[in-house]
Amino acid sequence: MLGRQVGSLLSGVEAALNAGLLSADGPRLAFRHDLIRQAVHENLPLAVRTALHREAADSLRGIGARSAEVAWHVVMSGGPVDDDAVTTLTTAVRELSSSAPDAAADLAQRVAGLLPPHDGRRITLLTDAAEYLGRTRRVHEALDLVDTTLPEGLEPLQEAHLRLVAAEIHQAAGDDAAAMTHLQQALDLPALPPDLRVRLLKTKATGHVYLGDITAAEQTGPWLVEASYRSHDPAVVVSAMVFQSQTSFYRGRLARALELAEEATRRAGTQSAALYLRPPRIPALWLATVLTATDRLADTERVLREGQREAEALGLGWSLPHWHAARACALLEQGALDDAAVEAEASLMVAGELEITLPNPQARSVLALVEIRRGDLAKAKDHLRAAETGSGTNTTQRYGPWVSLARAGLADAEGEDGEAAAALTASFQSREPTRLLAVPPSHWPGIVRIALRDKDPSLAQAVSGALRSLTAQDESRQIIGAVRTHVDGLLHRDPRALASAITGYRSTGRPLALAAACEDLGELMAASADTTSAIPYFEEAGRLASASGAGRDQERIRRRLRRLGVRTGPVRNHTAGPQGLGSLTESERKLIPLVVEGLTNRAIADRLYVSVHTVNTHMKHIFTKLGINSRVELTRLAIERAISADGAD
Repeated sequence: MLGRQVGSLLSGVEAALNAGLLSADGPRLAFRHDLIRQAVHENLPLAVRTALHREAADSLRGIGARSAEVAWHVVMSGGPVDDDAVTTLTTAVRELSSSAPDAAADLAQRVAGLLPPHDGRRITLLTDAAEYLGRTRRVHEALDLVDTTLPEGLEPLQEAHLRLVAAEIHQAAGDDAAAMTHLQQALDLPALPPDLRVRLLKTKATGHVYLGDITAAEQTGPWLVEASYRSHDPAVVVSAMVFQSQTSFYRGRLARALELAEEATRRAGTQSAALYLRPPRIPALWLATVLTATDRLADTERVLREGQREAEALGLGWSLPHWHAARACALLEQGALDDAAVEAEASLMVAGELEITLPNPQARSVLALVEIRRGDLAKAKDHLRAAETGSGTNTTQRYGPWVSLARAGLADAEGEDGEAAAALTASFQSREPTRLLAVPPSHWPGIVRIALRDKDPSLAQAVSGALRSLTAQDESRQIIGAVRTHVDGLLHRDPRALASAITGYRSTGRPLALAAACEDLGELMAASADTTSAIPYFEEAGRLASASGAGRDQERIRRRLRRLGVRTGPVRNHTAGPQGLGSLTESERKLIPLVVEGLTNRAIADRLYVSVHTVNTHMKHIFTKLGINSRVELTRLAIERAISADGAD
C-alpha cells in the first residue's frame, strides 16, 4: 500500500515492537491487544482512515484474499462501491451465512447501506439479511427488517422473495395466519418464475396441513411434489418428503408417513442446506411426531434429544421452542409428568427470548394437562387462559386440538360434563382421523369417556369411526389396536374389550393409558357387583398414577378403593410447592451431584445429554423448592445431607 520495500519498514516495526504496540509471537505481526488496534484506528483522521481501507481492499483483492477479508475493508471505507466491490461483498455475505448467520446478516445490512436507494441489489441484500437473522435468536429483528423494506416500492420478484422469507419465519413462530397472508400476496404478484412459485405453494400447502385442512393442502397443486423433487436444492427435496409424510399421516397412512419421515431425516443429515428448514418442516421434529403415534415411542426421545442438541450446537435458536414442546408432548405420552412440565416451561422460556413467538398453545396446554393430573386446578386454569390467547382460541388452528383437550380436561375435573364435551366436539367430531392424530393416542379414550359422561354418543362414535379408519389402513400398530379396543370397551361397556386393551397397553410405554384402562375396567366390574375382581385393577391404576406423579388421579382411585373397603395410604404430592428435599423430582436430584462437582449448567447438559434450557429450568425449580438462591447454598446443603442422584439422603 505504501509502495515501499519491506526492508525500509523494519525500523518503524522495531520501534512499535519495543513500545509494546505490536507482538511478533506468531507467524504474522499483530497488535498486542485489540484495544490498541482500535485506538490507533480511531486516531487516524477520517479521510485518511477511509482512504487506507479502500487501498487495503484493492490490495487484498489483487492478491486473491478471502472475500470476507476484502469485504470488511470495503465496508469500512464507507463507499461508494463499484460493481466489483459489490460482487465481492455479496460473495462474502453468502460465504458467512452457513457458519455465522449473525455476522452475515450484519454485513449484508452494512453493504446495503452503501448502495443508492434505487439499486436492486440493495433489496436482495436486505432480503438475505432478513433470512439470515431468522436463523438466529434475532427473529424480531428479521421481521422488523421485512416490515421496513416492504413499503419501498419493490419489483414483483423482489417482493415475492421477501414475503416468502417473512412467511417462513411467521410459520416457524406459529403465526399461521400472518404466514398465509404473506404467501397469498406473493402468489398474486405477476410473472413469478416457476421455481419461486413452487416454493411459495409448498410453504402454503404446509400451512394448510397445520391448519387441519388436508384437502386444501393436497389441492394446492397436484404437481407440487413432483416439481419439488426435480429441484436442485436439497432442502426443497427434503421438505417435499416431509410434506408427503404429513399428508399421509393425517390421512391415517401411518406406515407410509413413517417411511417418508425417516428418509427425509436421513437425507437432511447429509445435506447442509436442509439444516435451515424451518419448523414445522424440520424432518427430525416431524419424525418425532409420527413416532409418538406408533409403537416406537421409545425412539421419539432419542430423535428429539439428538435433534435438539444439534440445533443448539448450530445456533438455530428459532427452532428451540419447537424441540422443547415436542419433547414435552412425548414425555406426557410416556407418563413422565414432571419432565413434561419442565420441557414445556423451557419451550416458553426460549420462545420469550425470541420476542415474536406467540404464547405457544401446545406447551401451555401440556402444562395445563399436567396440572390437572397433579390436582392443581388453579395453575391449570392459568395455563389454559394463556393457551387460549391468540391462535389457541380457534380450534382449527395448529394447536387447537391441544387447547380443546386442556379445556375439556379442566371442565371435567370441575364436574362440568356438558362444557367438557362441548370443548371436544369442536375439534374431534369428524370421523376422519386428521384432527384425532393431532394429539397422541393415549388421549383418545379420554375424549370418548367425557363424551359418554355427557351422554353424547355422536362424539364417541366419531372417535370410534376415525379409529376404525386407522386400523383398516394399518393393523400392525399395537398402540392403535389397544386404543381401539379401549374405546370399544367404553362404548359397549365390554369388560373383555377393556381387558384386551390392558394387555395391549402393557408393552407400549404409556403408563397413564394403561392406568386409565385399568380404572375403566375396575369401574365396570364394581358396577356389576364384581368388587373382588375390580380391586386389583384399581390398585394397579393407583400405582401407575403414583409413579407418574398424577396426584389427582391417585386420590380419585384411593377414594374408590376406600368405598370398596380397601384402606390405602395418603397421596404424597411431590410437586405441590417448596417442601424441601422431599419435593425434588428424580430428574432434579440427578443434577445435584453434578453441581457439587462444580459443573456449569452447560457442562451438566452435556453430561446428561439434554438441553441447557432444560437444566436451567430444573435448577430454577430446585432453588424454589429448597428456598435457596445460589449453587453454593445447594452444594453446602447437598454435602450436609449427603444427597445422591438416586434419591437417597
